[in-house]
Amino acid sequence: MITWKHQIESIKHLVDWVWYLEVKQGESIAFMPQLIPNVNAHYIITPSTQTYDYQNKASHFVGTGSHLITPSTQTLILNDDAPLTRLGIRFTPTALYQLQQQESGVIDQCLELDWLAHLLSSSDYQSLIVEGEKAAILERVEQDLQPLMKSVQRDRSVILVEKALALIEQHNGLFTSDNLAQQCFTTKRTLERAFKKTVGIGIKQYQSIVKFEALFMHLHQQPNKANWAEMASQFGFSDQPHLIRKMKQVIGVTPSGYLNARDLVIDAYGDFE
Repeated sequence: MITWKHQIESIKHLVDWVWYLEVKQGESIAFMPQLIPNVNAHYIITPSTQTYDYQNKASHFVGTGSHLITPSTQTLILNDDAPLTRLGIRFTPTALYQLQQQESGVIDQCLELDWLAHLLSSSDYQSLIVEGEKAAILERVEQDLQPLMKSVQRDRSVILVEKALALIEQHNGLFTSDNLAQQCFTTKRTLERAFKKTVGIGIKQYQSIVKFEALFMHLHQQPNKANWAEMASQFGFSDQPHLIRKMKQVIGVTPSGYLNARDLVIDAYGDFE
């Protein structure tokens, strides 16, 4: 397996990072990997003939070629077969709103988008991938996304939400919405409306996803044994039973069940640490 991710300075206000995942012919994918809920939209560039197959509790998305995974509030199950390549563009939570795109605020969907397919030609990127030059791929992404810079809209809602997002990330989603509004020198109602408008989900749900993302990143690096009571306190759960109950709601298994299976593939979203 080959993986990398990289931030491009000139477009970091719209793109958190560009990531790459390759599973070569003959490498096994022993189970159906799962993607935890995620607050970012990801545009995934693949060969036009490469299939994708995602499933959550409510929907089943099947197709071929490049596509956008919108922010997800539900765990996504992937049905993958080697060989496969994915070049991903991880947009910031407010990016689609800033770009004034109709997909802004859409959640739990997988979409094929002409405007991104036109900018980010799959065939051009496959040629670069075959050559194996990471620097050339990143240079091309930066060049291809430059036309979008002219349509960026940074209004008061974006500025307010981005301030709140920085605080949420800093504290792993542990602020209450009231405290968050106070830190942003605004009212809870104003901040909640700005979140819904620019991100598509409310503050509480956003914080919950961020908190679980931090928890799963932590678990991803843990040995088979873990101190659940300690982790419950660290990640803002009232006690160990609360953590176990919430985790089962998100991924359908208990913490010990996850550690036995370890089938949450955070890598597919580009989190390779």
